[in-house]
Amino acid sequence: MIRAYAALAALGLALLTHPAGAFQEEPLIPLGPVFVRNASPTGIAVPYPVMETARCEDAFGLHASYSSTIMLANSPVGHPAGAWDVNVDMETAVLDLSVSATVDAWGVELSVLVPMVSYRAGFLDSPINSWHDLLGLEDYDYGRSTRPENQFLFEVKRDGLLVMDGVEGEWGLGDVRVGVKKSIVARPEASMSISAVVEVPSGDAAHGYGNGSPDLFIAALADLKASETLWVYLNGGLVVPGDLKGAATTVDLTTMLYAGAEVRWIFLGQYALAGQFMAASSPYDTGIDALDGLSTLASVALEYHPTVRSSIHAAFTEDPTTTNAPDVGASVGYAYRF
Repeated sequence: MIRAYAALAALGLALLTHPAGAFQEEPLIPLGPVFVRNASPTGIAVPYPVMETARCEDAFGLHASYSSTIMLANSPVGHPAGAWDVNVDMETAVLDLSVSATVDAWGVELSVLVPMVSYRAGFLDSPINSWHDLLGLEDYDYGRSTRPENQFLFEVKRDGLLVMDGVEGEWGLGDVRVGVKKSIVARPEASMSISAVVEVPSGDAAHGYGNGSPDLFIAALADLKASETLWVYLNGGLVVPGDLKGAATTVDLTTMLYAGAEVRWIFLGQYALAGQFMAASSPYDTGIDALDGLSTLASVALEYHPTVRSSIHAAFTEDPTTTNAPDVGASVGYAYRF
């Protein structure tokens, strides 16, 4: 599988150098919102959404993200959903491959998203601790300062039964997403569509690579051209997750609601600065605020368009509510529109 990703990366680089005409010959239409994944282990184990464009397109994307998460918490005594013990202190690397193709006869887009996930001890604890010290946030490190630096910990239990535990350093296939998108409005200045995505239980739920059950996403999507240099993307929908089939117990997950928005400013013809915000309700009921609360991801990204059909981005992500999301993350990605 890793060799396959390497081959696809080589294909992406080949496409990057393929001439697609000068910018004066074709207007720059961004290739959709920046790809930002909730890469916390409790976020990968259940189906958190990713923002997408409303346009139906033939496209290819390869995205890499790296993040740090710490969550050390227990359910309050007597919580009706059971006694949860969440011990997470680790970093996550994710490679995501996305491919989409339009079917003109049906007027739809078909897509697939394939993730590869690796949990690691990492190297970010010292920089993050130094950053907290500099800002005077020692009391808001969520237990990070009490842990040995860069020591792997990933174990989640309910009523003493193992839900999931991570394997350090190994790569595993996550849950694959297969989607269909139907365009409602398709104009140069505005696009609207509805999408349905099924997440296939291809990841090992016992080790945090998925939830072991099929999941359903339903969303409304909109792309709006506010001016020649300003684009706005809006996503909203719901996720109906299956049960989390853990190592030794099965957990009922509740329906999630989510909404996301991105504003993108194009400058100097080939560059774009984007700000994205995504919020999603939690599918968990544990009595732990850091797991049950609203998760939020706030991202800032710089994007470069070598051609009107390709883009490269780098993004930085924080979690404003510090709930069920990585403490900090970064990502890079490449996309190509055929």
